[in-house]
Amino acid sequence: ISTADGSAYYDDKRSPSWLNSDFGITEYGHRGVPNVYLNSALITNGVWNAAKWSNPAFDAAAKSYMASADVTVQKAQAKKIQEIMLEESPVGFAYFGNVIDVAKKNLSGHYTNGMSNIETTRAVLK
Repeated sequence: ISTADGSAYYDDKRSPSWLNSDFGITEYGHRGVPNVYLNSALITNGVWNAAKWSNPAFDAAAKSYMASADVTVQKAQAKKIQEIMLEESPVGFAYFGNVIDVAKKNLSGHYTNGMSNIETTRAVLK
């Protein structure tokens, strides 16, 4: 097992790094939609595709999912994406950290979004 600090691990010019190791464990942050994972980590030639995985059927399903605003189409494409990934398992997303939102009792109208950012545009302090 080789460990590295963040500046070395995320330096794509080094070997091993998070994008060019035989087996790596990388922490992914929260994302509000799956598009970042689909387009960056899983699609052929994605900038975070450390597994160097390529599947044209997956690429087509992912692109269709991301391009559609129709929930019925998205569900159908998500099913294809899941089936392909279950069959081939190019990567495992082992965990996502829990998000904790803390505020004063007299603050209302705020919420934590899918990126773990606290939205305060409608917040009211009483």
